[in-house]
Amino acid sequence: MQIDVSAEHYDGLVRHAAAAGYGNVEAFIAALANEPTADPRGTLSEDELRRSAAECDYGIKTIEAGGGRDLREAMLELGRQRGYGQAQ
Repeated sequence: MQIDVSAEHYDGLVRHAAAAGYGNVEAFIAALANEPTADPRGTLSEDELRRSAAECDYGIKTIEAGGGRDLREAMLELGRQRGYGQAQ
């Protein structure tokens, strides 16, 4: 198989290969191709993903309906609750 890349991209691959300890781009690309890929969803189960998505949807609907708190006010309140920003 042959992959065509611009000279600029090839130079970048050479730098990345060297930084990762590979003697050449071919070995670097082969290692990348054989490396297991992580699930882009992370370690959450299907049920956890559904619940997380539902919580996000609820939060978005709450904000769109005018609910929620101003972020700055919420952070300042958390700081006050934990004693930050107060003279010692």
